[in-house]
Amino acid sequence: MQKQQNPVGDILSRPGNGTDDQIQIQKIGGNDWVQAAEKAYELQQLAKKYNDLKREAMNTLQSISKYRSKIDGGFCFELSHRKGSVNYKNIPQLKYVDLDEYRGNDVDIWKLIKITNG
Repeated sequence: MQKQQNPVGDILSRPGNGTDDQIQIQKIGGNDWVQAAEKAYELQQLAKKYNDLKREAMNTLQSISKYRSKIDGGFCFELSHRKGSVNYKNIPQLKYVDLDEYRGNDVDIWKLIKITNG
């Protein structure tokens, strides 16, 4: 049986199995898309690096301030609390309730993954 060609793009599989592990790659004429993807990926990697550095700095501040809010040197380091999320699947009374009718609007999430050959 011959694989049917998709005129819009190819489906590439990442390691794993099932359709959830597939990425739709759209072919667009020229290198504009590739250049934009490379720039976005570079910025994504920089953001991850700086988020890691920020986390380390915040951990240091927490330790130095003995895990308490602090105001000093023109900075306010404040601790606030938020209640955890409710895991509705753990509520027996809601086992047969369709929660989808109570959901808000769908949210689109874009993810950029670098695909390497090999």
